[in-house]
Amino acid sequence: MLAGLILAGGGIRLFYAWQPLTGLLEQGMADDAFYYLNIARNIARGLGVSFDSISPTNGFHPLYTLILVPIFKIIPESPELAAKLALSMLMVFNALTALLLYQTVRQVSISAGGIFAAILWLFNPWVLIIALGGVESAVYMFCAAITIFLYLQCITAGQTHRLRWTIALGVSAGVTVLARSDGIFLISAILLEGAVFTLRTRPHSGRIELAHQALAFLATSAVVLTPWLLWNQLTFGYPTQVSGMAVHWQTHYGVIGGAAKAATLLQSTLRMAYGSLLFSIQAVMVGVLWLAVKLITRRRRETQGNPRPQSGLEVRLVWVVCIFAIQIILFYAVYLWQEQFWYFMPLMYTMALIGGLLFAKIIAATRGFTLGFQRFVRVLAITTVLLVGGVFWWSWLRGGLKIYPAQRNAIPIAELLSSQTEEGARIGAWNSGILGYLSDRAVINLDGVVNNSLYGYIRQRNVSFFDLCGMWDYIQSTKIDYLTDYENAWGDDLEVIFKGRLRLWAEFPSLPDSGAYPIKIYEVLDNSEPPPAASCPQALNLHK
Repeated sequence: MLAGLILAGGGIRLFYAWQPLTGLLEQGMADDAFYYLNIARNIARGLGVSFDSISPTNGFHPLYTLILVPIFKIIPESPELAAKLALSMLMVFNALTALLLYQTVRQVSISAGGIFAAILWLFNPWVLIIALGGVESAVYMFCAAITIFLYLQCITAGQTHRLRWTIALGVSAGVTVLARSDGIFLISAILLEGAVFTLRTRPHSGRIELAHQALAFLATSAVVLTPWLLWNQLTFGYPTQVSGMAVHWQTHYGVIGGAAKAATLLQSTLRMAYGSLLFSIQAVMVGVLWLAVKLITRRRRETQGNPRPQSGLEVRLVWVVCIFAIQIILFYAVYLWQEQFWYFMPLMYTMALIGGLLFAKIIAATRGFTLGFQRFVRVLAITTVLLVGGVFWWSWLRGGLKIYPAQRNAIPIAELLSSQTEEGARIGAWNSGILGYLSDRAVINLDGVVNNSLYGYIRQRNVSFFDLCGMWDYIQSTKIDYLTDYENAWGDDLEVIFKGRLRLWAEFPSLPDSGAYPIKIYEVLDNSEPPPAASCPQALNLHK
């Protein structure tokens, strides 16, 4: 049964991965996905670890990028085919995560609970949509699921094999962080849960043993991570990715004073809370059903015992995944002040796992009732999951949930840049992933997420990434020839403010359903005089 579910879920995912690129861009594939594709393509071409083929960057998570490089070695001149192969690979990772979910839940509960967890994962439309985003999240959650499964093996292993499992866990945890940096929160969740459990239940000798085990775990993870961190430090002067630092600068710049910070924090927290509820609604419904079953069956408690022989292990598992998910939510709500769909993937894994465990409890609670009642409750749980998921799926398919409607505008822009600009022209854009990948021009990222040199410039000048006057020196010093964006980026006064510095080179209407605004491409003129800074807030509409 599990194999059939994985094949069905994987088949659905692969079907969407091979849809026309225009539909993919509108319905899920993020601009960020093309940062990965272009960086991997430049590595395969021997142009270095760079998005724009001009300067190096570390604005990516390395594992997925390295996985992509062989695709461009094999098919270097077919960008759309390469993108769909990359998506297909992500869909496979995403579907196989259901197998790990099943194995994890089955180890602490029953097989039926594992099957239900797999259903919650495979047929949650948000899991599909996020995986379809084309970023690292599918690889990341596959690695995280392996790490969580290995943690259970460490807990249950005998003394003879515990070190072996601990080393495997450390390697897996290190690879998870390479898949996505917030995998570090899984490491901290494992350490925290292990420490609390040991302090509560083990004598002094057991605590020393656990400390040795934790050191082995951390040392192994560090060995895996050190090459990446060392390369970052030696190349850029800091060990972390520029993408996270640039986003933090974007969201915090100009937020001054306690009241403004409190209001922004509240908004960020509410958005994360809303996203958490929306993306885990199926598991929440299962929780409601479990509570209803408990109320119905409270007068007929069975005395045959707990069918889960490892209930303590189940509690430890739930603590680990919940600590992991809570840290993720708090990090983006409280520190980064930003939410992207793929930030929620650990939460959806957690809710699928808990949903599977709750389904096992529902089965246990209805034992002793008629077979018809037992079947009714089980079918109701599965139907609820599929029905709720189906509503979102239908809305997405019908176009009611357009994830990135403006991104389709990038295709005609890229085509125009490729055909009408001189070879070697440099293009500046804030949303630059799709343009850089499809135009085959040097597209320079202007919001800093894959542009380390711009990030340093912005920090030194203490300006915003969306302050065109503040970054004008950078635009001229990097010899950018054209400026454009597929969103409604340009303020009404831009051509007045930048008269003699920018010339409207091309203009056409945006595509239907992406907003009624003109798409513009400006040529950068040779003018060394700085624009009037006082007028710059009216230059751009981009506020991120």
